[in-house]
Amino acid sequence: MGSEDHDYEDQVKELIDLVMVMTDQNNDGVITFEEFSEYVHHDILCIELLGSVLPRDCIISSFLPLIKEKPPHAVSLYFAHERHNSLQEPTMPPRRDKLYPVRLELP
Repeated sequence: MGSEDHDYEDQVKELIDLVMVMTDQNNDGVITFEEFSEYVHHDILCIELLGSVLPRDCIISSFLPLIKEKPPHAVSLYFAHERHNSLQEPTMPPRRDKLYPVRLELP
């Protein structure tokens, strides 16, 4: 990972921390719709910073069962795990020579 990638990653982490500090009023590690709504109504310019962050209803309805009725710390751990996985480099399947039947040779 280059220096520029590391700087970019740090900037993203700082932005996430800033949004969490400003939005998560009860410090449970989860931004509820009510907290988000109150934050945006308090300062409407914040919506420009956050952009379109609320998912569509169909996404919410498919996602909600994963976290519904779980304690806040379990939800926080779930999100931390998902964030960690999404920032990982993708793993490539092992190369099999049988998938490449043509052998190319340069003159």
